[in-house]
Amino acid sequence: MNRIEQTITPFEVAYEGIMALINNQTFKPNDQLPAERELCAMLSVSRTTLRRALEQLRAKHVIESLHGSGNYVCAQHPTLIIERADGFSASVEACGEKPTSKVIFQDLVSADAKLAYRFKVPVGTPLFCLIRIRLLSGKPAIYEKSYTNPQIIAGVQAHNYERESLFTCIYGQVARKNTSSYSKFTVARLTQEEAGYLGVEPDTLVFCNSSTLKSKSGDVLEHCKSLTLPNCIRYVSQWVHND
Repeated sequence: MNRIEQTITPFEVAYEGIMALINNQTFKPNDQLPAERELCAMLSVSRTTLRRALEQLRAKHVIESLHGSGNYVCAQHPTLIIERADGFSASVEACGEKPTSKVIFQDLVSADAKLAYRFKVPVGTPLFCLIRIRLLSGKPAIYEKSYTNPQIIAGVQAHNYERESLFTCIYGQVARKNTSSYSKFTVARLTQEEAGYLGVEPDTLVFCNSSTLKSKSGDVLEHCKSLTLPNCIRYVSQWVHND
Protein backbone atom coordinates (compact mmCIF):
# COMPACT_ATOMS: atom_id res chain seq x y z
CA MET A 1 0.00 0.00 0.00
CA ASN A 2 1.42 3.33 -1.05
CA ARG A 3 1.92 5.98 1.61
CA ILE A 4 0.65 9.42 0.69
CA GLU A 5 2.55 12.30 2.23
CA GLN A 6 1.22 15.83 2.26
CA THR A 7 3.77 18.61 2.35
CA ILE A 8 2.84 21.89 3.97
CA THR A 9 4.37 24.79 2.08
CA PRO A 10 6.17 27.65 3.88
CA PHE A 11 3.37 29.98 2.70
CA GLU A 12 0.76 27.78 4.41
CA VAL A 13 2.88 27.71 7.58
CA ALA A 14 2.97 31.52 7.60
CA TYR A 15 -0.68 32.06 6.66
CA GLU A 16 -2.17 29.40 8.95
CA GLY A 17 0.24 30.32 11.73
CA ILE A 18 -0.97 33.92 11.81
CA MET A 19 -4.60 32.79 11.53
CA ALA A 20 -4.06 30.48 14.51
CA LEU A 21 -2.66 33.34 16.58
CA ILE A 22 -5.79 35.36 15.77
CA ASN A 23 -8.30 32.52 16.19
CA ASN A 24 -6.94 31.51 19.60
CA GLN A 25 -7.13 35.18 20.61
CA THR A 26 -3.42 35.61 21.14
CA PHE A 27 -4.10 38.70 19.07
CA LYS A 28 -7.58 40.20 19.27
CA PRO A 29 -9.39 42.71 17.04
CA ASN A 30 -7.48 46.01 16.85
CA ASP A 31 -4.32 44.43 18.35
CA GLN A 32 -1.04 45.11 16.59
CA LEU A 33 0.82 42.09 15.23
CA PRO A 34 4.50 41.67 16.09
CA ALA A 35 7.07 43.13 13.72
CA GLU A 36 7.86 41.10 10.60
CA ARG A 37 11.25 39.99 11.94
CA GLU A 38 9.64 38.63 15.10
CA LEU A 39 6.88 36.85 13.14
CA CYS A 40 9.50 35.25 10.87
CA ALA A 41 11.29 33.89 13.93
CA MET A 42 8.05 32.67 15.55
CA LEU A 43 6.90 30.85 12.39
CA SER A 44 10.32 29.86 11.00
CA VAL A 45 9.63 31.34 7.56
CA SER A 46 11.45 33.81 5.35
CA ARG A 47 10.58 37.49 5.12
CA THR A 48 9.43 37.02 1.51
CA THR A 49 7.06 34.17 2.47
CA LEU A 50 5.72 36.09 5.45
CA ARG A 51 4.97 39.13 3.34
CA ARG A 52 3.02 36.97 0.84
CA ALA A 53 0.92 35.64 3.72
CA LEU A 54 0.35 39.13 5.13
CA GLU A 55 -0.70 40.38 1.71
CA GLN A 56 -3.26 37.58 1.42
CA LEU A 57 -4.60 38.31 4.92
CA ARG A 58 -4.96 41.98 4.04
CA ALA A 59 -6.85 41.07 0.85
CA LYS A 60 -9.29 39.05 2.96
CA HIS A 61 -9.66 41.91 5.48
CA VAL A 62 -8.30 39.77 8.30
CA ILE A 63 -5.60 42.34 8.99
CA GLU A 64 -4.95 45.90 7.92
CA SER A 65 -1.76 47.90 7.60
CA LEU A 66 -1.35 51.41 8.93
CA HIS A 67 1.44 53.34 7.24
CA GLY A 68 4.44 53.67 9.51
CA SER A 69 2.74 51.75 12.30
CA GLY A 70 2.49 48.08 11.31
CA ASN A 71 -0.16 45.39 10.89
CA TYR A 72 -3.31 45.21 12.98
CA VAL A 73 -6.05 42.61 13.38
CA CYS A 74 -9.23 43.93 11.79
CA ALA A 75 -12.23 44.47 14.00
CA GLN A 76 -14.94 41.84 13.62
CA HIS A 77 -17.68 43.06 11.31
CA PRO A 78 -21.31 41.95 11.31
CA THR A 79 -21.99 39.41 8.55
CA LEU A 80 -25.11 39.67 6.40
CA ILE A 81 -26.32 36.99 4.01
CA ILE A 82 -26.90 38.54 0.59
CA GLU A 83 -30.05 36.53 -0.11
CA ARG A 84 -31.69 37.64 3.15
CA ALA A 85 -32.56 41.24 3.91
CA ASP A 86 -33.82 40.85 7.47
CA GLY A 87 -30.73 39.83 9.43
CA PHE A 88 -29.20 43.22 10.22
CA SER A 89 -30.03 43.49 13.93
CA ALA A 90 -29.13 39.90 14.82
CA SER A 91 -25.81 40.08 12.95
CA VAL A 92 -24.85 43.37 14.58
CA GLU A 93 -25.75 42.16 18.07
CA ALA A 94 -23.72 38.97 17.53
CA CYS A 95 -20.63 41.18 17.18
CA GLY A 96 -21.36 43.04 20.38
CA GLU A 97 -22.55 46.16 18.56
CA LYS A 98 -25.82 48.01 19.10
CA PRO A 99 -28.05 48.29 16.01
CA THR A 100 -30.19 51.41 15.65
CA SER A 101 -31.96 53.24 12.84
CA LYS A 102 -32.47 56.89 11.99
CA VAL A 103 -35.48 57.62 9.79
CA ILE A 104 -34.83 60.27 7.15
CA PHE A 105 -38.20 60.04 5.42
CA GLN A 106 -41.34 57.96 5.66
CA ASP A 107 -44.55 58.75 3.82
CA LEU A 108 -46.73 57.81 0.88
CA VAL A 109 -45.38 58.75 -2.55
CA SER A 110 -46.81 58.39 -6.04
CA ALA A 111 -45.34 55.55 -8.09
CA ASP A 112 -43.35 56.78 -11.09
CA ALA A 113 -43.10 54.68 -14.24
CA LYS A 114 -40.19 52.60 -12.90
CA LEU A 115 -41.85 51.81 -9.58
CA ALA A 116 -45.18 51.16 -11.27
CA TYR A 117 -43.51 48.58 -13.52
CA ARG A 118 -41.73 46.96 -10.58
CA PHE A 119 -44.86 46.73 -8.41
CA LYS A 120 -47.19 46.01 -11.35
CA VAL A 121 -49.47 48.92 -10.46
CA PRO A 122 -50.66 51.99 -12.41
CA VAL A 123 -48.46 55.10 -12.45
CA GLY A 124 -49.51 57.37 -9.60
CA THR A 125 -50.45 54.52 -7.23
CA PRO A 126 -49.55 55.43 -3.61
CA LEU A 127 -46.57 53.48 -2.29
CA PHE A 128 -45.01 53.73 1.14
CA CYS A 129 -41.43 55.03 0.99
CA LEU A 130 -39.04 54.57 3.91
CA ILE A 131 -35.54 56.06 3.89
CA ARG A 132 -33.37 55.39 6.90
CA ILE A 133 -29.77 55.09 8.02
CA ARG A 134 -28.78 51.88 9.79
CA LEU A 135 -26.21 52.53 12.50
CA LEU A 136 -23.68 50.35 14.34
CA SER A 137 -23.19 51.66 17.87
CA GLY A 138 -24.15 55.13 16.64
CA LYS A 139 -21.99 55.10 13.49
CA PRO A 140 -23.70 55.23 10.05
CA ALA A 141 -23.23 51.99 8.10
CA ILE A 142 -26.08 51.57 5.61
CA TYR A 143 -28.24 53.96 3.58
CA GLU A 144 -31.52 52.17 2.92
CA LYS A 145 -34.47 53.16 0.74
CA SER A 146 -37.45 50.82 0.57
CA TYR A 147 -40.90 50.88 -1.01
CA THR A 148 -43.91 48.88 0.15
CA ASN A 149 -47.42 48.54 -1.26
CA PRO A 150 -49.84 49.72 1.46
CA GLN A 151 -52.74 48.13 -0.39
CA ILE A 152 -51.22 44.75 0.46
CA ILE A 153 -49.44 45.55 3.75
CA ALA A 154 -52.18 47.48 5.53
CA GLY A 155 -51.10 50.23 7.91
CA VAL A 156 -47.44 49.97 6.96
CA GLN A 157 -47.09 53.76 7.10
CA ALA A 158 -48.34 53.99 10.69
CA HIS A 159 -45.26 52.49 12.41
CA ASN A 160 -42.19 54.10 13.98
CA TYR A 161 -39.32 52.49 12.11
CA GLU A 162 -36.65 53.85 14.38
CA ARG A 163 -37.98 51.36 16.95
CA GLU A 164 -39.83 48.80 14.85
CA SER A 165 -38.84 46.41 12.11
CA LEU A 166 -40.36 46.77 8.65
CA PHE A 167 -40.08 43.00 8.19
CA THR A 168 -41.99 42.39 11.42
CA CYS A 169 -44.79 44.48 9.95
CA ILE A 170 -44.69 42.62 6.63
CA TYR A 171 -44.44 39.14 8.12
CA GLY A 172 -47.18 39.99 10.55
CA GLN A 173 -49.54 40.01 7.56
CA VAL A 174 -47.88 37.58 5.15
CA ALA A 175 -46.34 34.36 6.47
CA ARG A 176 -42.61 34.17 5.74
CA LYS A 177 -43.02 30.70 4.20
CA ASN A 178 -45.33 32.26 1.62
CA THR A 179 -42.72 34.72 0.39
CA SER A 180 -39.65 34.62 -1.81
CA SER A 181 -36.89 37.15 -2.37
CA TYR A 182 -34.50 38.11 -5.14
CA SER A 183 -31.31 40.11 -4.63
CA LYS A 184 -28.89 41.77 -7.03
CA PHE A 185 -25.55 42.55 -5.42
CA THR A 186 -23.22 45.07 -7.07
CA VAL A 187 -20.79 47.87 -6.29
CA ALA A 188 -21.87 51.51 -6.62
CA ARG A 189 -20.68 55.04 -5.90
CA LEU A 190 -22.48 57.29 -3.44
CA THR A 191 -24.23 60.44 -4.54
CA GLN A 192 -23.57 63.64 -2.62
CA GLU A 193 -26.83 63.24 -0.68
CA GLU A 194 -26.20 59.58 0.22
CA ALA A 195 -22.60 60.31 1.19
CA GLY A 196 -23.74 63.15 3.43
CA TYR A 197 -25.99 60.83 5.43
CA LEU A 198 -23.21 58.25 5.79
CA GLY A 199 -20.57 60.82 6.69
CA VAL A 200 -18.17 60.03 3.83
CA GLU A 201 -17.06 61.65 0.59
CA PRO A 202 -19.24 61.60 -2.57
CA ASP A 203 -18.28 58.87 -5.06
CA THR A 204 -17.18 56.55 -2.24
CA LEU A 205 -17.47 52.92 -3.36
CA VAL A 206 -20.10 50.91 -1.47
CA PHE A 207 -21.87 47.57 -1.63
CA CYS A 208 -25.24 47.94 -3.35
CA ASN A 209 -27.89 45.31 -2.63
CA SER A 210 -31.16 45.66 -4.56
CA SER A 211 -33.73 43.21 -3.22
CA THR A 212 -37.37 42.42 -3.95
CA LEU A 213 -39.71 40.49 -1.68
CA LYS A 214 -42.71 38.80 -3.29
CA SER A 215 -45.66 36.75 -2.14
CA LYS A 216 -46.33 33.30 -3.59
CA SER A 217 -49.05 34.85 -5.73
CA GLY A 218 -46.46 37.16 -7.30
CA ASP A 219 -47.41 40.41 -5.55
CA VAL A 220 -44.42 42.63 -4.80
CA LEU A 221 -44.46 43.24 -1.05
CA GLU A 222 -41.32 45.33 -0.76
CA HIS A 223 -38.44 46.60 -2.87
CA CYS A 224 -35.32 47.87 -1.16
CA LYS A 225 -31.98 49.32 -2.18
CA SER A 226 -29.30 49.36 0.50
CA LEU A 227 -25.90 51.04 0.20
CA THR A 228 -23.38 49.67 2.69
CA LEU A 229 -19.98 51.02 3.71
CA PRO A 230 -17.57 48.09 3.13
CA ASN A 231 -15.56 48.84 6.27
CA CYS A 232 -18.66 48.28 8.43
CA ILE A 233 -20.44 45.18 7.14
CA ARG A 234 -19.27 41.88 5.66
CA TYR A 235 -21.49 40.13 3.09
CA VAL A 236 -21.57 36.42 2.24
CA SER A 237 -23.84 34.24 0.13
CA GLN A 238 -26.09 31.67 1.78
CA TRP A 239 -24.72 29.10 -0.67
CA VAL A 240 -21.29 29.31 0.98
CA HIS A 241 -22.30 30.39 4.49
CA ASN A 242 -21.79 27.55 6.94
CA ASP A 243 -22.94 29.09 10.23
